[in-house]
Amino acid sequence: MEWDVAALLRGAMDTLAPKRPLFHSEADFQHALAWEIQLRHPEASIRLEKRVATHPNIELDLLVELDGSQLGVELKYPRRGMSAEVGDELFILSTGADDHSRYFAVADVARLERLVAQKTIDGGALVFLTNVANIWAPPASGRAVLYDAFRLHDGHVLAGTLDWGDWGAPGGRPSGASGTITLKFSYPIVWRDYSIIGDVQFRYLIVVVDELAG
Repeated sequence: MEWDVAALLRGAMDTLAPKRPLFHSEADFQHALAWEIQLRHPEASIRLEKRVATHPNIELDLLVELDGSQLGVELKYPRRGMSAEVGDELFILSTGADDHSRYFAVADVARLERLVAQKTIDGGALVFLTNVANIWAPPASGRAVLYDAFRLHDGHVLAGTLDWGDWGAPGGRPSGASGTITLKFSYPIVWRDYSIIGDVQFRYLIVVVDELAG
């Protein structure tokens, strides 16, 4: 692509943070980020939940058209439960399955790889925002967990064929997941600070996917 995808998304996230330090839901995050990109790049055309493929059906969270190129963006917003008032707005976040969010984030990267390889889009990116510190922090112990292959901690490199553990309690695999994902390229994981609400920190990760990735 002729423009720097990581710089475009980092710029939008960094200017969005003071205005929207947290979000009610992934859909709230999706709308806010789309609007921020539009403000920063008025010439861009942005679509939400744009269908770009069928059999299987694929709808991208954001499709950004800019300078003749198409960027597909997938978002993830796993939360640890908290409540906070920002300005005059109350936020009550419920805890989700952060282990499953790792799996589906990697699945998004693999899907974006396929769309780029098929020339459906010119480039892709995963934007992962969270207040779950153990996602970005290195493992505290050597204890094996089902999602070991799908860790996204700072400094990790995401690559190769990744398998969800097949041991442990039945039903531990993410719903609808095959359990195995293969990535064509490798992706160094680098987290950036987003906001702090009280004593709770939010950080974000951007994984850029294009034909030169890895």
